[in-house]
Amino acid sequence: MGELPLLPFGNPIGFVPASRGGVYIESYREGEQVKQIWRLFPFVKPYIWPYWVMSLVCMAAFGGSSAFLPYLVQHVFDDVFAQKNEAVLAYLPVVIVGVFVFRGAVNFGQSYLSSY
Repeated sequence: MGELPLLPFGNPIGFVPASRGGVYIESYREGEQVKQIWRLFPFVKPYIWPYWVMSLVCMAAFGGSSAFLPYLVQHVFDDVFAQKNEAVLAYLPVVIVGVFVFRGAVNFGQSYLSSY
């Protein structure tokens, strides 16, 4: 039997050809790779909920808070600087700090859950 084909993406770093005692992938028929990947699914399944799903929720919350920042800046310029509204000046800094604390918490949650 002749040598088996190399990996389709070339030789990765540290890959030793079979002529020097390395190992070749035995089968690259259509659908074999998908079957091999689905074979690993039972090992990944316990991590999908809650880690992966909650990581996506944290990513979406961080993105939503990023979209909320220009809205806050608009209120700073319009209400505080242009209209000299002191009532807005009393609560807007607390809201801004709260948004950044929230962003920090969801960014930490996303990083922690993604690396779990």
